[in-house]
Amino acid sequence: MRKSNIELLRFLMCITVVLYHTRVGQSYSFSLFSPIIGSGVLLFGIISGYFMVNKKWPGITKLILTILFYLGLIIVLNLLLEFIFIGKVDGFGNRHGTSGWLFHHGTVNMWYIWSLLFVYIASLGINWFLTHTNAWYALFSIFLFYLVFMLAINQLQYYKNFSMNNIFYLSVVYMFGGWLKLHREKLKLKKIDILWVASISWISLVMFVNLIIVIVMGPGVNPFFGNNNFSSVFTAISMFYLFTKINIRENKIYYFLGKLSIPIYFLHWSLIDLIRLSLKSLSFNKEIYFLVVSLVDFFITLLISLIVVYPIDWTIKKIDGFLNKSYQKIYQFITYKINLIQKNQ
Repeated sequence: MRKSNIELLRFLMCITVVLYHTRVGQSYSFSLFSPIIGSGVLLFGIISGYFMVNKKWPGITKLILTILFYLGLIIVLNLLLEFIFIGKVDGFGNRHGTSGWLFHHGTVNMWYIWSLLFVYIASLGINWFLTHTNAWYALFSIFLFYLVFMLAINQLQYYKNFSMNNIFYLSVVYMFGGWLKLHREKLKLKKIDILWVASISWISLVMFVNLIIVIVMGPGVNPFFGNNNFSSVFTAISMFYLFTKINIRENKIYYFLGKLSIPIYFLHWSLIDLIRLSLKSLSFNKEIYFLVVSLVDFFITLLISLIVVYPIDWTIKKIDGFLNKSYQKIYQFITYKINLIQKNQ
């Protein structure tokens, strides 16, 4: 069931993902908000776990189709950009070569999309574990998996499609979201919402410490930034939980913004290098450059998203409906045959 507060959060987080990728490390405007910007990708993983933990097959087919359709669209978009701009934008061909753009930005560097595809496929097992395991044992296991990644692996392989590191880490983030959906009420002591207090405290602490570091050391240090930064998952959990407590009246506008967050998230990366190359002849300071690249990338991607979101959504619904009907017919046929055999015996 869609909720306006979470749909609004999804849209805001797709903006932070754009800012994550257009970042200028030495920018004050980036550094001051880097803990929030650095948690956007993980927040999408938590949202996936929160809404998918009770789903069973064939309920996940639509989500898998969504991933596959947008992967295809990314590849088509990048091939189109290759065809139009290589040799016409100075530096474009030299940086990526004839096939480099597709290789780097069509598949490999979209680590989250590829990993999410495999997490969705594995979600049936993950969901079974979360729904059939004691709440505290499940939470202990999730933290144990998280510590294994942070202490033994702590590396996301951004340029590798089928990375077990990436899939494992995103699965852990997904599990945090699923656990919150199932057991968040257990973190209340009488009338005190412990997780709400912890979330407020954590974000306040991280932002305050980050502010002091920026003031004392200047921009660019960013100790609480990064997909695999130890603090980022806790910032993501805190932001997500606080948004679940915001009472926003249900509104189709928020649903629409949430729907747009998917193509904006998936497509924006393809345009960033092209935008930077197009703007390199202009003189901007770091703050203005960060703002301009981010705004141009966001609004171009928003325009593309407005064009493609409904046709893709309609196509996915049709295919998903066909697959589900086929699944039901096959299931009924097999059940009928099994019952018939058992009667004959």
